[in-house]
Amino acid sequence: MTDQTIISKPKIILEKGKPSEVILKWNDFKRLLERAEDFYDLKEIKKIKDQKPVFKNIDDILTKHEE
Repeated sequence: MTDQTIISKPKIILEKGKPSEVILKWNDFKRLLERAEDFYDLKEIKKIKDQKPVFKNIDDILTKHEE
């Protein structure tokens, strides 16, 4: 299996002739989940990078948490 191949031989469950569920090998599922998480993380990083940074005084933050 190459890095480009994520799922090797998934089992497809049909219900009334239409695909309804998929059975994957555990390692294939974990790789697929990792790729989905990486995609989400990259999307969040891009969102943060596009925002203007906000700087706060540490003393103000500590004072709010003491209250």
